[in-house]
Amino acid sequence: MEEADQMCDRVAFINKGRIVAVDAPDRLKNMIGKNEVLKIVVSSLEDSVLSAIGSLSFLEDYGVADAGEDGGKVVRMYMKDVDAHVQEIVGFFSKAGCRILSLSVEKPTLEDVFIKLTGEALGD
Repeated sequence: MEEADQMCDRVAFINKGRIVAVDAPDRLKNMIGKNEVLKIVVSSLEDSVLSAIGSLSFLEDYGVADAGEDGGKVVRMYMKDVDAHVQEIVGFFSKAGCRILSLSVEKPTLEDVFIKLTGEALGD
């Protein structure tokens, strides 16, 4: 996806044989809004914790994908002001018994747009 973002004037997202969006990369990323992305990699994520993430009132949206063969999960959380909420989020995961392996703040990517449009991670 990074290559498409850097090299293409227009990008089409195809999911299950159907075109779900076609536009310039920047315009597609604007679909996420002015949000920042907090990417958290955790060692494991119980279903009850996954359900509770949605109750965090400051989140605009979130997505979860497998982090690899070790059973870890990548949680991408979309919000307006990461700095204002990062301590609360770390506390949330700690209280839930999730070991945080990494945490980073990113700008929305084309992969984020794909997940938002389809509800699926790339390759699912």
